[in-house]
Amino acid sequence: MAKRFTRARRLLGAYHVYNQGFRLDGEHPRKLFVDREDRMIFLSLLARHLGRQQATDVRGRPYKHLRSWILVMAYCVISTHFHLIVWQRDPRGIAELLNRVQASYTKHFNAKYANSRPLYAGPVCTKPIKSRGYFKWLVGYVHDNHPSGVEYEFSSHRAWVDQELRPGWLEVEPALKVFGGIGEYEGYLEKRARRKQLDRELF
Repeated sequence: MAKRFTRARRLLGAYHVYNQGFRLDGEHPRKLFVDREDRMIFLSLLARHLGRQQATDVRGRPYKHLRSWILVMAYCVISTHFHLIVWQRDPRGIAELLNRVQASYTKHFNAKYANSRPLYAGPVCTKPIKSRGYFKWLVGYVHDNHPSGVEYEFSSHRAWVDQELRPGWLEVEPALKVFGGIGEYEGYLEKRARRKQLDRELF
């Protein structure tokens, strides 16, 4: 469940949203996503509420359509945690989306793995993004969060650089404008990779 929002978390604008698996031994988070299907299910739950058209269940009943409330601009789904960069367009947007997605994903996980323990480490974390520089840094961090780098299948990087891979629920263009376009975004990642390589060589 999303934590009770302070006034700051109800403001419109960009946020970094994330959560991780419950820490079973007090140190290491459990896996939120065990296999590829789990990751696909999680992304499909985002699509359920953020698609350009309202989705319905098998009985034709509509799911809550939240595209006018919140946009997801970038993501990365890793075994133990997930990251989203979102634009909140309604003060209830983050809470509504994450409450629904996390609750539905918990049902999937508990049924699939006969789980009866807590799944998440705690309430979803939300941090406002207050500058263009921090926004750029976060996109690079989120897209490069997996050990395999930006080409990781369950990062939105590939959808940023290839429109044919871009799902309709992912809103990339406003975020690319912050960088100044796709070329500037790719240049930013190249600079980031060089800095990481230099850090490895020095330390």
